[in-house]
Amino acid sequence: MLPTILIPQLLMRMYTNDSAVIAQGVQYFKWMVYCYFLQGMTMTCAIVLRSVEQVNFPLFSSIGSFFVNILFNYMFIFGKLGVPRMEVEGAGVGTLIARVFEFSLICGYFLFVDRKIGYRLKDLRMKFVVNKDQRNEKGSRNVTGAACGTSLY
Repeated sequence: MLPTILIPQLLMRMYTNDSAVIAQGVQYFKWMVYCYFLQGMTMTCAIVLRSVEQVNFPLFSSIGSFFVNILFNYMFIFGKLGVPRMEVEGAGVGTLIARVFEFSLICGYFLFVDRKIGYRLKDLRMKFVVNKDQRNEKGSRNVTGAACGTSLY
């Protein structure tokens, strides 16, 4: 994620030396950088759901996201249905909208609806848990934050 923010031109130079293509790639990257966190969290929740044999909801959410991506790419790239023509940046915007849609469905289901896993929004907080058997007050931390960070890496 950081290279996309800090050195997008260098990343694009790995694929081409054409300055026009690099300029368009940088425009696309400025929208895609927001997708990384959403995609990481979505994939993590989908994998957990699939691991407990709940495969249908992630599958259909991904299929729905695919069609949302096509629709919004069409709208923003070509300026259809009353939205401005954005060309390459429009592809980034359309993809970002599709990632938000997929994230909302899968992570929303995972955090608010699912009963097999039972993970809820309150479980995302970092907690300081003190083991009553210990005499010192260090205790152990909830690993939720570390697990979310690891999934994004």
